[in-house]
Amino acid sequence: MLPSPRIALRGAAILVAALAGACLDPPGPDITKPDEFVDEETLTAISWVGIYDGWGEVKEGDRTGIHRDVLLRVTFDADSIRREDCPACLTFTVDPWFSLGNVRVELATEVFLSYQVGDVRRTLSITRFSGGERTANVLLAALRHEEVVEGEVRTLLNADMEFRKR
Repeated sequence: MLPSPRIALRGAAILVAALAGACLDPPGPDITKPDEFVDEETLTAISWVGIYDGWGEVKEGDRTGIHRDVLLRVTFDADSIRREDCPACLTFTVDPWFSLGNVRVELATEVFLSYQVGDVRRTLSITRFSGGERTANVLLAALRHEEVVEGEVRTLLNADMEFRKR
């Protein structure tokens, strides 16, 4: 026996209302879409986000070689800081040599990052510019690891690399 059309219509109306209820709160601005309202700091951060393929000369200790499959990942922080506290904070990672989160980027064209692990200071300096048909898709990066012991600095890793955004 089928339910009366009136009961079926009422059930359908309840289902539609329940589904629509999930959409009652309007979403906030989508920071991945620059055409929606976001502040200047967030727009600058968005312009850096992406995966970059790179290559370059890496001198580690006494060995020097060309590395052709280097990845630079620039992502919004997800784990280390609450999004509300720093919506434009980024993480810069060059595996396995460098990873720094909670970075606020002030300029769209360059960034200098540094942190210390034990006696080793790790620095990453990036200059960003346009190449080919795309805007701001090429990065020149200098990566250094320097050991600081009793005021004396010894270079452990020295790399000059070029990256292109995927």
